[in-house]
Formats: sequence, structure tokens, C-alpha cells
Amino acid sequence: MELDRRDHSRRAAIARSVVDPIVHKPDTVVTNARLSESFQIPADAARRILDSLVRAGIVAQTRDGVWMNVKR
Repeated sequence: MELDRRDHSRRAAIARSVVDPIVHKPDTVVTNARLSESFQIPADAARRILDSLVRAGIVAQTRDGVWMNVKR
């Protein structure tokens, strides 16, 4: 399924769905593959979401391909 980058409401909903468990359950592990599969989005879209979460200071890469809440 192709994610229409112009569909801002869907993009925002996906981002909220990713951020909520990370913030409320700090031990949540996030991977690019898990995001892609869970939200039925392309891997490059999942990577952009992760990159934006890193820039926002919400997650940090803990090991190759794995991100977690920075305040856990």
C-alpha cells in the first residue's frame, strides 16, 4: 500500500499511533520493519517517521535498527 504523502491527516494519525506507545510505555522497542508492517506503510515512510522522532528527541537508536524512548 502506497502512503500518499499529501494525506496529512493520515500521516499525523500514524505518527500519533507510533509516538503514543513510546511515550506511555518507555520500554517499547521500535524497528523500521515493525512500523512498516504494523501501519501498512512503505519502509521508506517508516524510516522518515523514525528520523523525525530522532530529530524531535523522542527516540534514539539503541543498536543497529532498534529505537527506544530516550527518557526510559
